[in-house]
Order: sequence, then structure tokens, then C-alpha cells
Amino acid sequence: MEWGVRGEREPGWKMVYLVIFLTVGMETRVYIP
Repeated sequence: MEWGVRGEREPGWKMVYLVIFLTVGMETRVYIP
């Protein structure tokens, strides 16, 4: 698996990580007001 090369060729996966990160952040805010 070439994550480095794949990341450079397909920057779309970064959006997926960003969405997951934001979702986890929102959940964290809900649990920790």
C-alpha cells in the first residue's frame, strides 16, 4: 500500500479525514460541553 503516493495523487481522501475529524470534534463537544 502506497499511502504517500496515493495521497499525492488523490487529495480527495484528505476530505474524508477532515469530515471524520470534524464529526469526532462535534461529538466531543456534545459529550464535553
